[in-house]
Amino acid sequence: MNDINETMDNAIRENDTNKIDDIVFNPKNVLIRVYEYNFDYNSGRYVDKWISIKDVNQEEFDWLSDDEQSYVQQMPKYSHLDYDGVVKQYDQDVLPIVIKRERSKGWEVDNQGNIIGIIKK
Repeated sequence: MNDINETMDNAIRENDTNKIDDIVFNPKNVLIRVYEYNFDYNSGRYVDKWISIKDVNQEEFDWLSDDEQSYVQQMPKYSHLDYDGVVKQYDQDVLPIVIKRERSKGWEVDNQGNIIGIIKK
């Protein structure tokens, strides 16, 4: 599977506007600015990078990919918090969604979102 950034680079090279539009206008893709550090040269630079945020607001913080975690940390709601504060607040915000989703799948869950059995009908 191609990385979103590889797909975008290829689409730009091939002047494929449909592919570019698919990436840009997909609400689950976000362009973020990240700092890339080069250990060999002891320097770094900021680069723009497309990421998928399909699991943001659907999964607890630890289950998110590194890119999704970086995105959450940059969101205005969480940007003023330290790492532990982000994890705590984000999980607190997402927990009701996780519980509701697991129950809709037929799982019995506790108040922390842990699966503890099957819902008996």
